[in-house]
Amino acid sequence: MGSAAYDYLSERAASNRHIYRGLTGSFAHMLELIAAAGSRRSRMNHEETLRLHAHWIASGDPRTARQLQALGVTLPLRNPDSPH
Repeated sequence: MGSAAYDYLSERAASNRHIYRGLTGSFAHMLELIAAAGSRRSRMNHEETLRLHAHWIASGDPRTARQLQALGVTLPLRNPDSPH
């Protein structure tokens, strides 16, 4: 939704359209950076690690895979139980 709002403004704003156009293209990346910064903690308990693993199993999310690997969890190259 955020990217769509910037796209709308990049086409209809009275001025500074180039700024909104730039934000349109980088919005998803900015959200990933914010999510990564918010998820960095020095310690994660076992329940949180298992929840993260369950999310990866269900979604195949590459960012979640990187988080698990950073915690020392070894993941298969491909998750055979997931359609992802």
